[in-house]
Amino acid sequence: MIDENELHWLDPNDSESVYQVAQLHKELLTDSPIPQFGDTFMTKFYYTRLISLNLINCLIYKHKSEIVGFIVITRYPGEFMFKGFISNFIFIIYLITIEIIYKPKLLFTLFNIFNLGFKRKKADINNNTSELLSIGVKKNYRKLVDSSSKLRVSHTLFINAAKFLAEEGYEVLQIITDKNNDRAISFYKSFDVKLDKSEIYKGSKQILFKLDIVDPINIQVIEKN
Repeated sequence: MIDENELHWLDPNDSESVYQVAQLHKELLTDSPIPQFGDTFMTKFYYTRLISLNLINCLIYKHKSEIVGFIVITRYPGEFMFKGFISNFIFIIYLITIEIIYKPKLLFTLFNIFNLGFKRKKADINNNTSELLSIGVKKNYRKLVDSSSKLRVSHTLFINAAKFLAEEGYEVLQIITDKNNDRAISFYKSFDVKLDKSEIYKGSKQILFKLDIVDPINIQVIEKN
């Protein structure tokens, strides 16, 4: 029997896969600031140039050649976007200027992104800390069980991303999510995450979790029916 599932890292030169992931991001993570900057920003910068610069990595899950899930991680919490902007300054100014002309409110979104990044940088994050930026699985595939890991797609993506980061020498995976996102919080709590009462997030709408990934093989998953 041929396995119809495929797990691999997104190739920034694969324009069709980049487009699929960008559309999936926009469809599933409607509150994320990234899609607000438009399809061109996502397909020509976020999922291409940032990956090419190794500032982010995107693990995708395919079922019958369709991308049904993805997870985005970074080795540079609070800095990856700034580093990407500096490396592509003229291109980014061009893209964002066009979007802001049509959607002036994006200036506020951009300010919040840099402000949060600045706060995280000031928080003196250890060099052994990585970050989960986003994760999503299409609704119709959330109960699909991966034949290799025997876990659902979301858990398969999460654990494989953690293993990759551990092999790269990272010891901690931090996760930031909205306090009202009960579904996401429930998912992260299915792992042995610890709530970090960081000063940065006191009084904000976000909370910070941290997961020890020194030995990702021992990461336990408690799946709900």
